[in-house]
Amino acid sequence: MKVHRIKHLIIVTLLLVAGSLLWPSLCVAEPTITTDRDNADLMVFHAAIMEKHAGGGYLIVAERRVELLEINEGGRVYKTMLKNSRGATIRFGSLEKGTMVFIRGFEYDDGRIMAREIYALPRNVTSERKLKKYVFYQQVPLWEPKKEK
Repeated sequence: MKVHRIKHLIIVTLLLVAGSLLWPSLCVAEPTITTDRDNADLMVFHAAIMEKHAGGGYLIVAERRVELLEINEGGRVYKTMLKNSRGATIRFGSLEKGTMVFIRGFEYDDGRIMAREIYALPRNVTSERKLKKYVFYQQVPLWEPKKEK
């Protein structure tokens, strides 16, 4: 099951990269469905955080539940990448209600979004035009496992 899930995540990521190169208009600030509906769909969107549930490890963004991922595969741990707009790693605790965020994640049939990446944005980034200047919007970063401390 875990091997299937990580393979699915890799395939979906590759499809997103290929799709964004061939059809950049698909990478918009509104939800964009890019894969089959069997397990999860990779999507991107941005909006302000409506609620933060630190104990449960999830956010409410654009009236949708956005959960943090943690997948243990072959002794490697893959977690949601939390970054600021410059690409520096941030803590979940630094995200607050009202913070604009860009999210790339997997949408499940029950409506939950499992976040692969969450980027905290400046408040004035409210349109696709303003998002286009950020590297993470144009290119999907590699998903490296977290190094153990």
